[in-house]
Amino acid sequence: MLTQWQECLVDGKTDDFYITSFTYPSENECFATTFGRAIIHTTDNWKTTERIKHNVPSEQMPHYIEMTSKTDGVLVTRKEYIYQKDQFYVWTTTNGGHKWDLAFTSPVLNLSNSSFGLYYEDVLVEGFGETLFVLFADVIAVGNKDGTE
Repeated sequence: MLTQWQECLVDGKTDDFYITSFTYPSENECFATTFGRAIIHTTDNWKTTERIKHNVPSEQMPHYIEMTSKTDGVLVTRKEYIYQKDQFYVWTTTNGGHKWDLAFTSPVLNLSNSSFGLYYEDVLVEGFGETLFVLFADVIAVGNKDGTE
């Protein structure tokens, strides 16, 4: 039934509110990442938002966030280099996204023999239970969402 769907408007008070990923750990609480490399949090289903100050380097673009509770989560970021080299990172948090611990760093990926740059490649992320799978170019990384092997 379409009548059960509701529109939730995101407040436009931030300058970089192009959302790149989001996760709902509970019915009205959401964490989102933005194109401007911010992490946004709401507890009232987007009526109000807060920008979370975090320690992830600003040159890394968030591509995936999953919060399993108000405090615990995983974040996948990508650092784009020039000349067809890229790298992705997996981070974990236990304090609501204010501090992220680096759990995995991919090798620097290089497609120098390709006519397409890595910027055409998507970072694909999928979770299954406690396991996280990240696929980028020709690398598949697998680990636990809490950062352990």
